[in-house]
Amino acid sequence: LRADMSQLTYLHGERAMPVSVSIGIGRSGAGGDTIAHVIAAAEYACKRAKELGRNRVEISHADNAFAVTHRNDALAYAGLQSALKANRFGLEIQSIHRLDGQLDVLGHEVLMRMREGDDLIGPGKFLAAAERYHLMPALDRWVIAAALRSLNAAGGPLLDEGWISLNVSAQSFRSDSFRSALIEQLAASSLPLEALCIELRETSAAHHMREAEALIH
Repeated sequence: LRADMSQLTYLHGERAMPVSVSIGIGRSGAGGDTIAHVIAAAEYACKRAKELGRNRVEISHADNAFAVTHRNDALAYAGLQSALKANRFGLEIQSIHRLDGQLDVLGHEVLMRMREGDDLIGPGKFLAAAERYHLMPALDRWVIAAALRSLNAAGGPLLDEGWISLNVSAQSFRSDSFRSALIEQLAASSLPLEALCIELRETSAAHHMREAEALIH
């Protein structure tokens, strides 16, 4: 199938663009996996095929790293859904400093944490699952709303030190409804808008330039 696809070309104006295919295969184990589990494993394997360079085949089965990661993501997804319903998130502020040895604080970045008991869990434990299961817009909305509330209430000293940076994921800035909600939240805030920085990952913006430009405008 990959070989057949490689013989195709896509015409974009006068330019011929090569065609390739990324394939994910879910292999059922001896334990009798459900069809839903096998399809989910195939979906994850396809995502890995794209991440590893595209135009390749990846296989996910019960005893390989893909399946383990998929199960971990599924557990993290369940935890995220529960945390969203129970509002078990928090924010941390990280200061941004100069690199030339000066002690000046140029601004601050708002970082999301998930509460598990008395602990705050960093995004490394749940961000991959949030991206895989398309929960990033919900998380970004929560962060922006919570950050604006906190800054409206007691953000004076932070704002005096520089800008406040809020991260927005590609899943979010590609959504018209998210962009509209962001504008409404900023308009309703009493904060000086020039003190806020909406931060986009360069790679995400480069892959979705039209949507990134729409958000920027």
